[in-house]
Amino acid sequence: GEVTLDESRFDFKCEKDGTVYYIEVKGVPNASSCDPPLKPSPKKKTTTTTQVAASQGNSKIAYFPDGYRKAANDPISPRALKHVNHLRRLCTEENTVCALVFVVQRSDCHIFQP
Repeated sequence: GEVTLDESRFDFKCEKDGTVYYIEVKGVPNASSCDPPLKPSPKKKTTTTTQVAASQGNSKIAYFPDGYRKAANDPISPRALKHVNHLRRLCTEENTVCALVFVVQRSDCHIFQP
């Protein structure tokens, strides 16, 4: 089950044969028919996107994260970024394995973009 470690709560902590596993699961509810831009152009009010290849039919791109930014340079999901950075630090520890699992529960998506 969920475990608190320092400033983070992770979805799972498992132990086997002296190795500790930390697992964070993120749901991916967002989808788009075009490639969501990484960031808006600072000179233009619009963003450039890439359409999904025609061979994908009605397929969409599932993407994570998405949300409101207070300032243009802020991360979209500070909490998700905090978890990723904490996992990155933890995985450098001896006998520690970390995993970030993205769950796309949409039948209309065949591509995932973090």
